[in-house]
Amino acid sequence: LTSDKQNCLNCGDKCTSCDTNGNCIKCAWSFYPKAGKCEACPDNCHFCMNEKCMICQRGYKLQKKTGVCDKK
Repeated sequence: LTSDKQNCLNCGDKCTSCDTNGNCIKCAWSFYPKAGKCEACPDNCHFCMNEKCMICQRGYKLQKKTGVCDKK
């Protein structure tokens, strides 16, 4: 909703929640908010925070120091 609560906003592709200015603050799985838009997580990553992976896709193992997913 806009700040006047009169109109709905288009939050953008892969965005699940945005502020009253239309900047994305929460994205779909495998995406993260950056500069008001949704960016894709690193390769083989299921869930990330900023550019660092937290949960890898099935068949991959998380390297905690780097946030990268490697094949098991």
